Amino acid sequence: MKALAIQIALLCYSQCVIAGKSVEFNYAVLDAEDRDNVDLNRFSEANYILPGSYLLDVKVNNQPLPQQTITYIISPEDSKSSVACLSEDLVKSLALKEDALKKIKTINASCFDISTIPGTEINNHEGILDITMPQAWMKYSDPDWVPPERWDDGVNGLIFDYSVSGQQSKQLDYNESRGSASAYGQAGVNLGAWRFRSEYQSNFSEGNFDWTRIYAFRPLPTMAAKLTVGENYLNSQVFDSFRFIGANMASDERMLPPDLQGYAPEVRGIAKSNAKVTISQDGHVIYETTVPAGPFNIQDLRSAVRGTLDVRVEEQNGSVSTFQVNTASIPYLTRPGYIRYNTSVGQALQYQHRAEGKIFYTGDL
Repeated sequence: MKALAIQIALLCYSQCVIAGKSVEFNYAVLDAEDRDNVDLNRFSEANYILPGSYLLDVKVNNQPLPQQTITYIISPEDSKSSVACLSEDLVKSLALKEDALKKIKTINASCFDISTIPGTEINNHEGILDITMPQAWMKYSDPDWVPPERWDDGVNGLIFDYSVSGQQSKQLDYNESRGSASAYGQAGVNLGAWRFRSEYQSNFSEGNFDWTRIYAFRPLPTMAAKLTVGENYLNSQVFDSFRFIGANMASDERMLPPDLQGYAPEVRGIAKSNAKVTISQDGHVIYETTVPAGPFNIQDLRSAVRGTLDVRVEEQNGSVSTFQVNTASIPYLTRPGYIRYNTSVGQALQYQHRAEGKIFYTGDL
């Protein structure tokens, strides 16, 4: 009953001063003998949460994240308000741009306050920590794609695959038979982010067995690249391919969201409220989305888009602003902020894993 009375008291107040954000509560509705000793001042702040640890679902711009234990503490700047402490791992999983990360307030080694990022709102309701922030502060958002900050390395383990083939022939006139069998495949180990691989081939009839290639590779997710060391084949847009032993690092567009592969223009603007952005060309709508208040950056247009684009921003109050974006069609363009590269260093490789010649370096950008 006391809990119910307190809730009623929070709703029944006698005075509210908007400018000062102060609220005076009507204590007379409390069914308690010591109502004069009850202090509800801490609830005068909107969305106040009692200090403590809570297991909450997390949503970022309506995209769900795994459950997290969120700790609320008294704000160091205002004793009447509380602050949601986000862990370092949770902050990383938000996939924020560098400019946004610099604006986060570090309270201690395990407590980061992201409400200091302009335009960010944090609400706690129905067991959900609901974070809303301008889309331009985030690297990329797509309901069908997981950003690299949320990837894991998988499980450690062994792999072995094989392909065996054979044939048997018999000459009836001479009562002779001949047979042959061979196999090839790959063996390897997955250890953390590394993938160790050995390719082999064998001819059973001749008694031959050989490891044809030994190498290791790992992804570099935040760079959208792949690092390979060991025996490899040169993959260059300029030179012919040959075997070498060394290291290769190359960008890999397969790590990007499908809508960011290839070239397409970016559309940037500022929304005054939750707004609907419509992009059209020659009167045909080619893209439409809703963005939160603040700067926005639309990156996931189709790579086939070319020419002049008409952009329409419709605010919550019905006001509309329009502008145009001109796109280029020069070959080999990349999207803003992305660089394609391929670089190798090593030594040419002959038969039986023997290196020959001087160390070389090659790369294209």
